[in-house]
Amino acid sequence: MRRLFSIISTISLIFCIAIALLWFRSYRLGDFGEFIGSLESRSTDQFVVIRNVGIYSSHGRFAVGLTQSEFAPSEPSMARYPDGHRLVWGSQYCWERFPFTPIVASAASRSPWPIDIRDRVWRYSGFSTTITTSRGLAVPHWLPLCLFALLPAIAFHHHSRRYLRRRSRHCPNCGYDLRATPEHCPECGQIAGQI
Repeated sequence: MRRLFSIISTISLIFCIAIALLWFRSYRLGDFGEFIGSLESRSTDQFVVIRNVGIYSSHGRFAVGLTQSEFAPSEPSMARYPDGHRLVWGSQYCWERFPFTPIVASAASRSPWPIDIRDRVWRYSGFSTTITTSRGLAVPHWLPLCLFALLPAIAFHHHSRRYLRRRSRHCPNCGYDLRATPEHCPECGQIAGQI
């Protein structure tokens, strides 16, 4: 059980470091990872629906979101990815990916609260898109960072306490004074090799 806790704590620490790096990077460069789902034709030769599910890091926020766009079949990107399925990872300078692009003159564009829930519908002039809908949840990087740091902090506290007990000739398992019986702990039964 102790070994499993150590493994989970190590994985948590890795996630914690990764989020800290993304947080630092997010003020200069936005990152996004998206899975582009399968294409769905509607009203033959009128438009094609494409769905993106992704994670985003930008402007001090970490987010997950779902975007659905309706493209004209003649759109060049449709010819490039005819099946629709692909995994994308990229970054663009100081630009929040959908669905977290700030909405001009909108109070909802940046929530004052730590958790920011967005639900948008808009037309994007850069492509022949009929309409785009996006939904997402964004939180400041410090929130998942604190959550992932919790287990490593507990593990560090536990290991440091065991180390101090060992140094002071106390049982690291239960804290019993071992100066009189250094070969084993009479309180919990641990033997010297395990202590």
